[in-house]
Amino acid sequence: MDFKYYKPYGEKLDEFDIEKIEAAVKSSLPADYKTFLLERGGGDVVGLSHLIFSDVENDVLVFYGKDGELDLDPMSRDLRLGHVPSGFPDNSLIIADDMGGNSYFSIFSNGAMEIRWMGYLRDVEHVHVADSFTAFIDMIKVSPYDDS
Repeated sequence: MDFKYYKPYGEKLDEFDIEKIEAAVKSSLPADYKTFLLERGGGDVVGLSHLIFSDVENDVLVFYGKDGELDLDPMSRDLRLGHVPSGFPDNSLIIADDMGGNSYFSIFSNGAMEIRWMGYLRDVEHVHVADSFTAFIDMIKVSPYDDS
């Protein structure tokens, strides 16, 4: 993903925030995702995003980060810590949503991160998207909105 189409909101995370996330998911964060949170934080994809995984064509609208204090409220734009909706594994973290309200989430294990996708109705199996945060970011293609 070309980060010229990324508009950060709120604050960048700090090491204390990273420790809270790692405690919540019971795993260390991979270096690529940790760097993303520390350097960019949450934000919106400004443009038309597109990615394909498992024969699914989709988009990414927002990456969750920190908006003020790192809030555990599931309705905030913060990382969805402390709130694991039904259908999500306990060691998962919702990291992004698409335009339809569907969620991209990560499953952490021994410092590794797998990205999966699940529809907002939670009536489908998790769909594998990528084996790392970098691979996920590299899949996302963004073009500017057509102003005409």
